[in-house]
Amino acid sequence: MIVVMFLAQSGDIELSFGAIVLGMALAILLNMGTITVPGGFPVVATFLATSLDLPLEAVGLLIAVDWFAGIFRTFLNVNGDTFVAMLVANADDEIDREVYNGTRTVVAEEIELADYQDVLTRADQAD
Repeated sequence: MIVVMFLAQSGDIELSFGAIVLGMALAILLNMGTITVPGGFPVVATFLATSLDLPLEAVGLLIAVDWFAGIFRTFLNVNGDTFVAMLVANADDEIDREVYNGTRTVVAEEIELADYQDVLTRADQAD
């Protein structure tokens, strides 16, 4: 929605409160499906701009800086996914606290594949 507000201000267009709320709702829904698509932002920005009667030409301004903004979107996406994975692992008590805190190191030689054979077999059957 920050992008939409920038486009409106650059085009000297005043958005009503209802248009801002609509833009926020559309931005949330559209970005949920395109956050992992490289270069998907111009499509979302075009849709938002045309939905709110903003000039379509203004989207060209944003395409020039999309690569830099994409870096931050990717950073936030990876951090969010990691955070949720850590919450789930913590809730299931699957985090080895000694490894997590760096007081113990696990190397490949310490892991016995035979110990995990039944888990691997169940995972293969689930696929």
